[in-house]
Amino acid sequence: RSVPAPAFVQVSGIDQRLSDDIETALKGHAGKPLDLDQLERDIDVVSGFGRFNRFSYRVTEVDGRSGLEIRAEEKGHAPPL
Repeated sequence: RSVPAPAFVQVSGIDQRLSDDIETALKGHAGKPLDLDQLERDIDVVSGFGRFNRFSYRVTEVDGRSGLEIRAEEKGHAPPL
């Protein structure tokens, strides 16, 4: 089954400021076919700062538009980003 190109990237699970920063870092994945290898490399770069326990992602739909939802879980004892 083919995956539609995401129209947006949305980050959830963390505070809005961090979500905005990560969305900015990953916005290049919106508007073009999803490249999972590149997405995982980009997530590795963001998560490499040591501030997060884990990241997950899935294709979602909001208002009839397909998008990419990134779910982040922040460590309680992490260094600042």
